[in-house]
Amino acid sequence: MAEPLQKKLQAEVEKYQQLQKDISKCMSSRQKLEAQLTENNIVQEELGFLDASNAVFKLIGPVLVKQDMEEAKATVGKRLEYIAGEIYLEEGEEGLFPVAPESGTRGREPWFEDPGKRDSASV
Repeated sequence: MAEPLQKKLQAEVEKYQQLQKDISKCMSSRQKLEAQLTENNIVQEELGFLDASNAVFKLIGPVLVKQDMEEAKATVGKRLEYIAGEIYLEEGEEGLFPVAPESGTRGREPWFEDPGKRDSASV
């Protein structure tokens, strides 16, 4: 009678270990996305200090390539939207404080009004 209980316990331990691995993987992915979001928010803030007369360069491989200011701002804005959307997807439906894709900011209140009416087209 102890053998079936032992097998059931072993199966539950394996499930628990798999869940720990999944959580670790999700946390690692989440940390990477948060770091990218922070970095891009800093870049967007720095671009806001510049005017049209300043030169903006983009690092492509080992080369710095001159880039148009408006193009740089648009690229960073789109990148922020993408990263915020990825964080929202990482949060899943149970996410308590998702990042609003359009703003890239986190708040104590969800960025949507009704959890049942989430607009997947904006993500």
